[in-house]
Amino acid sequence: MRLLYLVDHWPGLFEAYLFREIQWMRQRGHNVTVVSLGSGGPHGFRSETTDYVNLSEFGLDDISVLQLDSRQITNDHMVAEALSFARLHGTQLIDAHLAREPAEVACQMHLGSGIPYSVRMRGGDVHSNTSSRLAEILDYASAICPMSQFLADVLVGNRIL
Repeated sequence: MRLLYLVDHWPGLFEAYLFREIQWMRQRGHNVTVVSLGSGGPHGFRSETTDYVNLSEFGLDDISVLQLDSRQITNDHMVAEALSFARLHGTQLIDAHLAREPAEVACQMHLGSGIPYSVRMRGGDVHSNTSSRLAEILDYASAICPMSQFLADVLVGNRIL
């Protein structure tokens, strides 16, 4: 399968689970690419993390990455660039990390191309850093992956915020 990981920042110092996952996917013959939105906002990881991440430890130093800076380009331009990159690599599934900017872009990419996407959500995605497009993101997503039991309980209605 041809997977595109859509992330806030690549590489992110605190995202080692993601490096291990991508390594695992590649070891099983999947083609993996990354689009980094480079958001250095209050909830994103800043570029200084690149100095501390050794991608060769995970066998990811040769991975195709499109670095975008969401602070410097319009949303439409960002989506167009990401979609062009996805098409160039024959993307079959987008894996968006966080139901904020990455999921917003994934949703727009899906609406423009039909490429399915999954969303990984953290608690902040529903209680402190909520996207105004959260309902639309969840409606169009092919899969929603809560990153905690708390969030899973919120999503299925077993816990009220």
